[in-house]
Amino acid sequence: MKIYLRIAFAVALTAFCGIAALAATAPAFVSDKSHDYFGYFLPSEPVKVGKFQLKDFFIGGKDDFKSFESGKADKAFAAVMIEFEDVTSPKKTAEDGQEYYTGQIRVLPTSYSVGNGKVNFSGSDAKLGAITFAGTLDKDFFKKPAPDVPHPDDRPMLRGKLTIGGKVFNVAFNWFGGD
Repeated sequence: MKIYLRIAFAVALTAFCGIAALAATAPAFVSDKSHDYFGYFLPSEPVKVGKFQLKDFFIGGKDDFKSFESGKADKAFAAVMIEFEDVTSPKKTAEDGQEYYTGQIRVLPTSYSVGNGKVNFSGSDAKLGAITFAGTLDKDFFKKPAPDVPHPDDRPMLRGKLTIGGKVFNVAFNWFGGD
């Protein structure tokens, strides 16, 4: 009888809490592949922890999600990831003339969910600690000037709470479609 009560409780809890109840016990990678979320989300205000500054929050395209979620992506890339720069490291100049810091950290996910206008991410880094993000896309994010191209705008398209090593930041990100 106890086992049936435990199963019933687990089913009820899952129904009540949704996927979040399951995500708490195991890594999950969930994405809505019916929309194109691709882009580099650049912080509208600097976010810095020690010598590390947030560079971008990356969300891949539909194919990136399919590849990553099926285990076919390389080990240095994920469909959702966060990048930081060590602002004390030397600078170099890229092919396009932009300067960048040579010390970089790419945080890959232990779990993520992207869909219904929400973006959630969990990962960790040896230097930065546990990193989480819970955010919401702007209602105008999917207004498209051309097929399958998210609307670039000079205002934040993603807002939320970013936690880095226990420190919480309210963040806003502008969208950038890349080179």
